[in-house]
Amino acid sequence: MQVYLGGVPLTLLYQGASTYPGVDVDHFHDTGLGSHGCYVPLAVVTGNVISNVVVFPIQPGGGSLR
Repeated sequence: MQVYLGGVPLTLLYQGASTYPGVDVDHFHDTGLGSHGCYVPLAVVTGNVISNVVVFPIQPGGGSLR
């Protein structure tokens, strides 16, 4: 599995079970390379299958996007 945020691959930190039965979690590290703006796409690729793409508003340092 590979996760892309703004077209940049994220580094997998943890993949596995959570403390809740039946819930799996994935933790990733964002390098921050160019992934900011009002519509930053996030997609997951497993093998040759691409997930639905969602978008996030991301502002370095927090605050509102202008």
